[in-house]
Amino acid sequence: MGVGDFFKKAARERAEAWDALKAGRGLDYAKEKAARDLGTVKKFSDGLAKSREALARDLTRVLDASALGGGSAGLDATLSQLEEVLITSDLGVDTVDSVLADLRADAKAARLTARGDITTCLKDSLVRVLLRRGARTGLPT
Repeated sequence: MGVGDFFKKAARERAEAWDALKAGRGLDYAKEKAARDLGTVKKFSDGLAKSREALARDLTRVLDASALGGGSAGLDATLSQLEEVLITSDLGVDTVDSVLADLRADAKAARLTARGDITTCLKDSLVRVLLRRGARTGLPT
């Protein structure tokens, strides 16, 4: 839906609401609109749940197959696979770059030696990125 479509839809809904009010069906219109809006929110929520489940499944697959015992080559392969999963999950290139920078910094400091270390660093990094982005947008954190 483009920006123009958004404004057309808003204008159409205002006209429908006004017509309903003039015809004495204001309450019925409000109930119908609320039901439509709830349906839209449910579709959006279901889509987010599918995305979240796919991301969790793909991260688990990569981390379960990680070859950390293979030294730096194994870690590099795992980080490369994580990068692919994060990018294909539509987290955005800037977010993925920031998360991978954190993971590589921890790897250099020899803090990533087991699957749990990567998982913890990944979670911490994602939280930091989200908090920074939330602070920049003025959204409550």
